[in-house]
Amino acid sequence: MQEEVRKLIAQGETLQAVNFLIASLKETGHYSSVSNELILYSSRLVSNARNLRMNLISHEEANRLTAQVNYALLEMLDSIEKKDKPDPFLAKEEMPATGPAQRIMFLEANPFDDINLHSGKESRELEYIFRNHPNKARFVFQKEFAISPKTLLQVVNEYRPDILHVSAFANEEGIILHDEDYSKKMVANDSVMTIFSLFDTKISCAFFNTWISTGLAIQLSEKIPSIIGINALIDTHAAISFATGFYQAVAFNKDYPAAFETGIKVLTEEGYGSEVKKPFLVQKGKLVSEKPRDD
Repeated sequence: MQEEVRKLIAQGETLQAVNFLIASLKETGHYSSVSNELILYSSRLVSNARNLRMNLISHEEANRLTAQVNYALLEMLDSIEKKDKPDPFLAKEEMPATGPAQRIMFLEANPFDDINLHSGKESRELEYIFRNHPNKARFVFQKEFAISPKTLLQVVNEYRPDILHVSAFANEEGIILHDEDYSKKMVANDSVMTIFSLFDTKISCAFFNTWISTGLAIQLSEKIPSIIGINALIDTHAAISFATGFYQAVAFNKDYPAAFETGIKVLTEEGYGSEVKKPFLVQKGKLVSEKPRDD
């Protein structure tokens, strides 16, 4: 295992090295005490590649981050090879890695011609995670665009997702979707509740990567155990980074609170510290993972 990781690093395949190391540890049926750190590295590398493609960072900056991860990986390998110390990677697995494929349903609504929601970008970034992940056989990623209230109900009941991801404009009053002629339609919180009550499937998590009221999230959690939302306007790039960190952790079998915290760590690592107080997690009617906001 160590030799293969070093080989990948030498070939400039750092992301593959990280994913190979985690996959190798998972095959042993044990949980690594440093897996959170490795998942964070994986997420940072994905975001690094994304930011480089968008010209948000220079090649020099991208190479600097990759070199930092390479150094950290080599230090980990050195610790594994020390025979006189207990293997830090041996502990009980946190979540099972077997079972039916988990379905992630990505829904986007962007009825505004003059506002940039980076249409399609978020779905591409998340789809990339599940297409290129060592555990990709365990996930099915599906996406639909120009969502109206009617199509929201139809696609959820048709695809029966485990995780429902909503990317749209919203505020405290409701969510803006399309109407039947693709114009904008404000769907009030009460109507959102009505639509969700008609879902004929058991969704384990609904991720609203947009501003929604905590009150609506708490109500929705009566039907869906875990609800993730944003409690204020958030930078689009930050929102995508948060989602990327969350799904990287989900792909490595982390539960939703742990994945939520990974998303928060990615925000901090990528320089979005001012945004870390905006995401929140509600589980079974209780707000369990919200950072106190400065008023």
